[in-house]
Amino acid sequence: MTERSRNIAVGLTAIVALCGLAVIVVLFGYVPDLLERGYVVTVQMKDASGLTEGSRVRLSGIDIGRVTRVALRPLPEPGVRAMLMIREDVRIPAAAAVAIDAPMLGGSPSISFDVSSVPPQRMADLLPTDGSAMVQAQASSLAGEFASEIQKAISGPANRFDKLAEQLEVLSKEWVAVARNINKMVEERDLAAVDAGQATANVTTVLVRADQRLREMQATVDGLNKLINDPQLHADIKATAASAAKATEKIDAAVGQVQQVVTDAGRNVDTLTKRYVAVGDDLSAAIGSLRQTIDAARTGDGTVARLLNDPSLYNNLNDAAQRLGPMIDELRLLLEKWKKEGMKVNL
Repeated sequence: MTERSRNIAVGLTAIVALCGLAVIVVLFGYVPDLLERGYVVTVQMKDASGLTEGSRVRLSGIDIGRVTRVALRPLPEPGVRAMLMIREDVRIPAAAAVAIDAPMLGGSPSISFDVSSVPPQRMADLLPTDGSAMVQAQASSLAGEFASEIQKAISGPANRFDKLAEQLEVLSKEWVAVARNINKMVEERDLAAVDAGQATANVTTVLVRADQRLREMQATVDGLNKLINDPQLHADIKATAASAAKATEKIDAAVGQVQQVVTDAGRNVDTLTKRYVAVGDDLSAAIGSLRQTIDAARTGDGTVARLLNDPSLYNNLNDAAQRLGPMIDELRLLLEKWKKEGMKVNL
């Protein structure tokens, strides 16, 4: 085979391959952008859900176009706006439901038009082909619905979990404050600063003071034990007790002697008192006799009556009687003194 024949055969083979590729592409519904013709439909949705330029558009499961552009809606309008290129030979009912079909196990999402729920009388109402058609994505795909249901199912527990997390955060803050207060209560502090009022007392200072007092009490108990068990102290106590016993005996003897002296003095004073009482009785009788004599003398006419009726004699006797009263009082005091001092009087 000549070189020319070989080149012709290669060219024919390439042409046949290209034709076969074109047939396969047409069979799978792919048409190059330059060859694809149709009209524009605008779809407004809340979010793109993975749609990009080139994503396919399907009607009842059949590929009818592609997404040419996905962009945000102009502010302040929320959401996304997608531009669809629909084939010229396909007309879409205006009541068709629009959804984003996102595969659950991977793959590129697509926009799907569903006319299964459109009543027959509305099937003739079609979207315009002049590019002014605009629809709103009302329903989501099965995967989107499943994801929405999952989102709704977990939204309640998620909200409760968020509230629990907030409560745990508040509780943790409170526990942090409690821990700080406990740390302040147990931190070490200088006792001198606490005594001077420069720092407040806490549990640690109380425990330190209690430990000091316990050590002081232990030292005191040790000192008492040492003092109690001292043999010299025991000997001194015994000697002191013996001396006290001897002193008590001496005191008892002295008290007995004093009681004997007082008893004897009382007896002597009683005897002296009785004798003075007898003397007083005799003196009283003598005074009575003297009064009778004086009365008799006064009533007479002799010299005695004259003397007795003399005022100067009466005054002298009155003076003598007044002097006798203090003498008797002094004598009584002397007797009482003798009785108290225990002087023995021998008569």
